[in-house]
Amino acid sequence: MKKKWMSLLVAGIMAGSLAACGGGQDGAKEEVPGEAKAESREEAKTEGEKTLSLLGFLKPGGDSPREKGAGELLKTFTEKTGYGLTSEIVGWEQVEPKLLVSVESGNPPDVTFVRMQSLSIEANADALMPLDEFIERDFDEATKADFLMWDEIGTFNGKKYALPMSIIPYGLYVRDDILKDAGITEDPKTWDEFIEVAKKANSNAASGFMLWGSAAQPAAIDYLQPMVESYGGKLLDESGKAVFDSPEAMKAFKMIKSMVFDAKIVPGNVASLKYDETSDMFTAGRAVMYWDGSHRSSKYIEGIGQEKLRLIPLPSEDGTVPGPSYISYWALGIPKNSKNPEMAWEYIKNFVEADSQATYAKISGEVPIRKSAMEDEFFKTDPNGQRIKWFVDYVSESGTIGVAPVDFSNLSEILSLAVQQIITDPDSDVEAIVKQACEDYNADK
Repeated sequence: MKKKWMSLLVAGIMAGSLAACGGGQDGAKEEVPGEAKAESREEAKTEGEKTLSLLGFLKPGGDSPREKGAGELLKTFTEKTGYGLTSEIVGWEQVEPKLLVSVESGNPPDVTFVRMQSLSIEANADALMPLDEFIERDFDEATKADFLMWDEIGTFNGKKYALPMSIIPYGLYVRDDILKDAGITEDPKTWDEFIEVAKKANSNAASGFMLWGSAAQPAAIDYLQPMVESYGGKLLDESGKAVFDSPEAMKAFKMIKSMVFDAKIVPGNVASLKYDETSDMFTAGRAVMYWDGSHRSSKYIEGIGQEKLRLIPLPSEDGTVPGPSYISYWALGIPKNSKNPEMAWEYIKNFVEADSQATYAKISGEVPIRKSAMEDEFFKTDPNGQRIKWFVDYVSESGTIGVAPVDFSNLSEILSLAVQQIITDPDSDVEAIVKQACEDYNADK
C-alpha cells in the first residue's frame, strides 16, 4: 500500500512542481544560485575514485557563499574518509520530487537535501532512512544537548530523519535611525507597546510595520504561527488538527486586522502585497519594522546600511517572554536504499560538527545548529558574527519550528486566504472567517 501510495504521490508532486516552475508560490524566498544546473552523478565520477552522490540545489565548492562554505566542509570530509562527492543539482523546488522518483525507481542518491516542509512527506512515503541508529551509536547526550531544538528539528513521528545544515530563524528588523528620530528609546515587549511604537514611527514615507497579505504567494504562516503562539495559541494540535480558532489564537488574527484598519500602521493595500514585494519595500525604506528570516540579512544590510538596522524579538501578550522566532531549515538525510548509508552518515556527521558549523557560518552567513559553535571569536567580535549570535540567543530563549504537516501547502494556502479576507474589508468578521478556515482544513482529518 505504501509503495502504491508513493507512486501516486510522486505523480502528483511532479505535476505540481512543473506548475511551480513558472513562478512557484514561495520560490523567490529561497535565494539559490541562478546559474546552478543539473549534473549527472555518473558523468562526474572519476574512474576508480571513491565518491558519494548528493542531490540538492547547492553545489559544494560552487560560487555562492553557502556553496563555498559547503566546499570547505567537503575538503575536511575527504581528508577524513578519502571520499569525494558527485552532485546532482536541481532547482530547490525539484529536490523533493526528484528524490521520490529516484527512490521509487531504485536509484537514489547517497545523501539528499531535505526541506523542512518536505520532511513529513518524504518520511511518510518511506523515502528516507531513520538516522536514530547512527545517532545512538555516535552521539552522546552532551552532543545532542549542543544542538538547537534537538527534539523538534528533523523529526517525524518520533524518529530523526535529517540533521540541518543550518537554520533560518526569523526576527524583527527595525530601522534604528527612524526609531531614534521619533524619540523611541525602549524596545516594545508587548503587542500593545509594539503598536504604540509603530504609530509613533509611522509616516507618509514609511509605515510603522510591514507584513504581506496576498494569498497569491501564500506565506502568511511565517508570521501567523509565531504571532498565534505569542498569545499562547497553536495552529495545530498534537493530532494534526487545526486549532487556530481557539480564543488565544483568535487574538492574533484580530490584532492583524486592527493593525490595518484601527492603528493604521500597515499599508492600506497590504492585502495585495506579496512577501517579495514587502521585502523590497522594506529595503527601499518604506517600513520601520519588518519580520523576516536570517537569510535576508545581507540584503537588508546592503540596501539599508548596517548602522541603521537592528534586530529585536517578537513581542508577546504580557512581555515576560518574547514571542518566538519562527524557524525554517534545509537539512541532510539519507534516502532509503542508499548504496552507502554508512559513508553518507559520515558526510552528515562531518557537516554538523561544532567546528564545521562555525566554519560554515563564517563563510555562508547562515545560522549554525550547534550552540558551541558560538565559542569562536568571530561571533563575539565581527558584526556579521554578532548578528548570527543574536539569532542563536533568540532561538535559545524563544523559538518555534515551523509546522510542516504532510499537507503543508494546503494549510499555508488556507491560512493565507483567511488573512487576506480579514484585511481586505474593515467590516470583515474575523471569528467567522477563522472558524471556517479551521473547518476547511479539518474536513479531511
